[in-house]
Order: sequence, then C-alpha cells, then structure tokens
Amino acid sequence: MLVTDQPIRVGDLCRMGDTVGVIEDIGMRSTRVRTAERTIVTVPNGQASSMIVENFATRDKISFKHVIGLRDETTPDQLRQVLAGVRKLLGHAQLQADSARVRLVRFGAPSLDLEASAYVLATALETYLKIQEELLLQIMDAVEAAGTTLAFPSQTT
Repeated sequence: MLVTDQPIRVGDLCRMGDTVGVIEDIGMRSTRVRTAERTIVTVPNGQASSMIVENFATRDKISFKHVIGLRDETTPDQLRQVLAGVRKLLGHAQLQADSARVRLVRFGAPSLDLEASAYVLATALETYLKIQEELLLQIMDAVEAAGTTLAFPSQTT
C-alpha cells in the first residue's frame, strides 16, 4: 500500500501513530522516520498500513488559532477597541479572508478570553511561524493601544 498508493513520500513530514517526523526511506518491509530528536524510528510497513497516517506535507493551509486572555479589569470600551484592532490584523494578505474571525468567547476566572482564528495561506512551517509571530506581536500592540494588558496566571498572597 505504501509503495503503490503513496500516501507518504520521502521528505514528507508525517505522524504515524505516536511518531512524528520526516520520512527518510520507504522500503519493501519498513519505513524509516527521522524524528525531531534526530532519532530514526523504523515502522514495519504491515503495521504502517493499518495505522492512521497524517501527512503534513499535503496541507494547503495551516490553522492559526489562539486564545487571547485580557485582564478582567478590562473595560467594555477597551475590549471593543481590542476586538476592532485584532479584526484589522485578520485582514492580513496571507490569511484566508473568509476564515478569519475574533470573538469574545468566555469570562474566564483570571481573564476575558478572546479567540482569534484563521487559516494561514502557507504550507511551509517556517513561513507559517513567521506569519504567526508577526500576528501575535501585532495583537500585543493592539492590546497595548487599547490601554489594557494580557492576563497571565497569578496568585496574590
């Protein structure tokens, strides 16, 4: 199945069972996977053909989904300003426009939680990470411009 159907190819980043890594070799009897720890995991092809294989190399876009916790002292006006600022960011050229949204999703114990999500129109992980970093920094700027701050778990003693 691995040789004829080719659900994976050498060089693909995949998850096979609990193993995530880059396919290094697909032989007649086994497939070798190079993990992030730089080890080689050998998976018998008989076993690989009966497990769920997730091939990240075939993605056409990558999901950006983050919860933004604002301090519970944030006023409704500040919250509206943060929402408007983040919505502008979600118009980024590298985001799929019809998938982009930001909403207040809950009143958490230590925070007011917003959820920002969109599909990033990138298939390479490094490109995605660059766009994600850019968006997260701009979200921080929008929060600061509204006069509030991000909430972090804290404890008063």
